[in-house]
Amino acid sequence: MKVLKIVCVIFCICLLGGCNNSSNIFSQGSYQSDSMEGMEGSSPDLSYEIIPQVPNVLVNQVGFPCSGIKVAIFRGDHLSDSFVLIDSFTKRIVYTGTIGSKIYNEELKEYISYGSFSEFEVEGNYYIQTDMIGQSYPFSIGKNLYQDIFTTTCKGFKDSFTTRKGQTYEKNSIMEDSKVIANLLLAFELYPDLFGDDLDISESDNGIPDILDEIKYKIDWFQTIQTHQMSGNDLVSYAGILAKFSQIYKLYDNSYSKQCLKSAESAYQLAETVELKNDSLRYFASVELYKATTYNKYHIVAKGYINRENSLDNESIFKLFGDFGYLSGKNGVDTALCGKIMGYLMDRAEKIASKSSKNGYFVCSYEEEEILEEMQYLAIIDYVITNHEYVTVQENHLHFLLGRNPQGVSFLEEGDFPITQQVNLSAQLIFMMSEILESEIKE
Repeated sequence: MKVLKIVCVIFCICLLGGCNNSSNIFSQGSYQSDSMEGMEGSSPDLSYEIIPQVPNVLVNQVGFPCSGIKVAIFRGDHLSDSFVLIDSFTKRIVYTGTIGSKIYNEELKEYISYGSFSEFEVEGNYYIQTDMIGQSYPFSIGKNLYQDIFTTTCKGFKDSFTTRKGQTYEKNSIMEDSKVIANLLLAFELYPDLFGDDLDISESDNGIPDILDEIKYKIDWFQTIQTHQMSGNDLVSYAGILAKFSQIYKLYDNSYSKQCLKSAESAYQLAETVELKNDSLRYFASVELYKATTYNKYHIVAKGYINRENSLDNESIFKLFGDFGYLSGKNGVDTALCGKIMGYLMDRAEKIASKSSKNGYFVCSYEEEEILEEMQYLAIIDYVITNHEYVTVQENHLHFLLGRNPQGVSFLEEGDFPITQQVNLSAQLIFMMSEILESEIKE
C-alpha cells in the first residue's frame, strides 16, 4: 500500500509539472515518459500502455520550401498572442510571429488559430514553440525537401509490379493495375524531367527512365494473359493502358511499342461486343487508341461518350484519364467537345478549391483517399491553364498529409493505412507531387 501511494504521488507531480513545463513537450518528436528509478523497496509489476500524445502545434513534419507559404496551426481555446521559431541545433529563437484570432471548427469541435512565418526563408531545422500549448515536431526549411519522398516512392513500384510475375490472373486485377499505371504515365507525360534513370534499380543507367522500366514489368505480365480469359472491365483497361504505354515507350523501343499497340487493338476489338457497367473504361481506351492510331472508328466512340447527356456526371477515374487524353490529342480533336470537357474540369477544380478554402485545415477532405483523388483534377486543370492558386491548394493538402492534420501524423508512413504501403495511393501521390515539384523548380 505504501509503495502504491508513492507511485500515485509521483504520478501527480509529473502531471502537474508537465502542465507548467510545456517547452519539453514533443521535443525532437519524442514522447515523454515517466521515470520510476530510485524508488526503494520492492515495487509491483505495473504494465501499462503509453498513449501517444498529439501535439497542439501542427506543421508539415518534413518541412516547407524557403520561398513558399509557411503556416502552422495552433489548437486550443486559450492561446498566447505569439509564437517563436527555434533553431533545433542552437536552441536560439530565430523568428517571432503572431498567432491570429481563433476560429471554431464545428466539424471537429475544436478551436484553431494560425501563425504565418512565410517571410522567414533561412534554410535549416526548426521547431515552433508557444506558451500554453508547447511546441511542434521538428521540421526543415529548405529546397527540394520533397525530392526524397518522390524518389523513394517511385523506386518502390518495382517491388509492387514484380510481385504479380508468375501469378495467375484474377478478375479485375488488370483494371486496378491500370489505374496505378495511368497515374504514373500521366505524371511522366506532363513532367518527364522529374523522372530520371537513377533510382538505383537493376535497370538504372540503361537510357530509359526508371519509372518506365518499372511499368514495363507490369505490361510484360499483362501480355502473358490470354485475352479471352479477361473480364470485360479488364479487357478494355488492357486495351487503353497498352495503347497509352505504346505512345510513350516508342521513343525508347519502337519495336516493343508496336507490339503493345497491336495487343491493344486486338483486345479492343474483342471487347466491342462486351457490355460494361462503366462505359468510361471504353471511353479511355478509345481515346488512347485514337491518339495512337488516328483511326476514326475510335474517335467516333470517344465523341459519342462525350456527347452523352450524363457523361459529365461520371466521376470514374478512367473518365478523367480519358478527358485529359482527349484534351491533349494533337490530331483531329473536336474543339467544341474540348470546350465541354474544359468547362467541366474547371468547374470541378473551382469547387475543390472553394471547399478547401473554407476548411480549417485548408483541405477538401479529411480522408487521404479522397484528397489524392481530388488533387488529380487540380493537377490536370492547373497544367492546362497554369493557375498558381491551384498549386497552393495542392501544397496545403501535402502539408496535411505530412503532419498538419488533426492526428498530427504523417499519413505517408503512419495511420491505419499508410499511403506508401498502398500502390494505388502511392501512384496518386506521385502525380500530385509532380505538379508541386515542377512549380518549385520554376521558382
